[in-house]
Amino acid sequence: MAPEAPGRLRQAGLVSQLEPYLPDADVHAIQSKLYEAFPKLIAWNTDLVTTRIEPPWYGNLPDGTTGRTTNPVVQFLVVSDHPRPIQRAQGVRHGTVASAWQRAFEEAQKGFGHYVISGKMGPLETIFRMVLNKHLKEMESLSQIINDAVVDPSKPKSALDAL
Repeated sequence: MAPEAPGRLRQAGLVSQLEPYLPDADVHAIQSKLYEAFPKLIAWNTDLVTTRIEPPWYGNLPDGTTGRTTNPVVQFLVVSDHPRPIQRAQGVRHGTVASAWQRAFEEAQKGFGHYVISGKMGPLETIFRMVLNKHLKEMESLSQIINDAVVDPSKPKSALDAL
C-alpha cells in the first residue's frame, strides 16, 4: 500500500484510531495490586493498558463475532516482555486483550459506584484479573516452546551446537 493509502482509508471511515481510555492513575492502581499478587509481573516488565477504539471499526467484537460496528469499543490489555530470551532481546512483547462495549463497561462502573466495599473488586479490576489469568497461561505456553537446537537459547545457533 502506498504511504498515503492509510490516510485515504481513515478518511473513508475504514481505519479506526486507538486512543487512551481510562486515566493512568486508575490503571496503575490495579497494576500495583496485581504486582503484589503476582511478583513475576515485575520481572516480565508487564504493563496494563486501556484503549478506546473510535468507530467505525471492523474486527473482533466484544460479543465474540467479527464484524463492523459504529459503537465505541474499549480494550483492556496486559502486555509483557516475551518469555523467551531471543525474542525478548529483540524487543518482542506479548499482549493479551479483552474488549467490551464502552457503554456496557461504563454502566458496570456506574453500578459499582464510588463505594469502597471490603473484599469486592470493581469492574476494572475484575476485567484485568481475567485478562491476566489468560495472559499468564499464554506466557507459560510461550516459555515452554522448545524449538532451538542449542543448550542456551539466548546464544546464536551453530552447526556444532545443533549436533
